[in-house]
Amino acid sequence: MQDKELYDYLSSFIVLGENNRRFVDSLSKEYRWNKSFAQKAYKEYLRFIYLIAMTETPLTPSLQIDKVWKFHMGYSESYWHKLCETIIKKPLHRNFSSNFNKGIEKEFFIDLHQRYYEEFNEKPSMLIWGVSNNRYINNFINNTLFLWSKKYCISTTLLFFGLLFYIIKN
Repeated sequence: MQDKELYDYLSSFIVLGENNRRFVDSLSKEYRWNKSFAQKAYKEYLRFIYLIAMTETPLTPSLQIDKVWKFHMGYSESYWHKLCETIIKKPLHRNFSSNFNKGIEKEFFIDLHQRYYEEFNEKPSMLIWGVSNNRYINNFINNTLFLWSKKYCISTTLLFFGLLFYIIKN
């Protein structure tokens, strides 16, 4: 790990409320995520911020991480002053749009996965980071799993592996 001190500081970063409970609750309500998923997404968001802080090249987040990032920016004091100015000491802007070059975005996403493995010595969570280097396919898969899990009252992880098993068998 390039900067263990920064990583440890980010890991304990609090946006709002004791242990981020209020921020994670608000995040789960905003995107209709269960609290466990919102907590995991927040943890992975902080890892993404760490990776951005360690490089000068752009990195593309998954859609879930991008949602947390966008949501955090709404807490401007926490985001701009505490996170950007005080902790990582550089501004972080979200520069991706629907008109962004998809080929370049794909390269940035692949680069992020490689850097993630190098820094954390593990692969990114499929549930948060997706199964494809296409953010939009991942969003469709995750949203579909979420809706089906609510309809049939089963976990998204169980549903994901059930669908994966079905696809492999057929």
